[in-house]
Amino acid sequence: MSKKCKQKNYITALNVFNEAKNFLILSKYADEKSKEFSSDGLSISFASARNVNLAFACELFIKSLIMIEKDNIVYGHNLYDLFNKNLSQQLRERIKAEFDKFSTKENLNTLLIKHNDAFKNWRYFYETDKKYIEFFITDMQVFATILKNICSQILNDNIITKKD
Repeated sequence: MSKKCKQKNYITALNVFNEAKNFLILSKYADEKSKEFSSDGLSISFASARNVNLAFACELFIKSLIMIEKDNIVYGHNLYDLFNKNLSQQLRERIKAEFDKFSTKENLNTLLIKHNDAFKNWRYFYETDKKYIEFFITDMQVFATILKNICSQILNDNIITKKD
């Protein structure tokens, strides 16, 4: 990216990026635990934790990219909206091209539509009478990894401007 990010927002973007990595790590841990306990009925608890942390990691990676690109902080949890309404077309196309190489079920826009409210839905899963909410774990893991890698590259390549 050729756009320079102000130092304060670069630091904020870097902090958000690091938090996103932590939530991604937690989602991987919960994923392992959900497989470990699947025979005794505890897996839904870990699956819920996995899905919440994974969706939140994606959200934070996107928000970090937005901070770098637009020098702006955005709010909300809706993955589709954050991705499609805030990132530049160039960056969205770059992410989609990477995603298309590894996707197993969906194209990226369809995945984001289906998982637009994943953070909210899975965070409050215990309050619903639903026994199942569709979640494409592999594609979401691919998406998170792509976001992490691209965000890391952009943060490393970004030239910090002096404070105004």
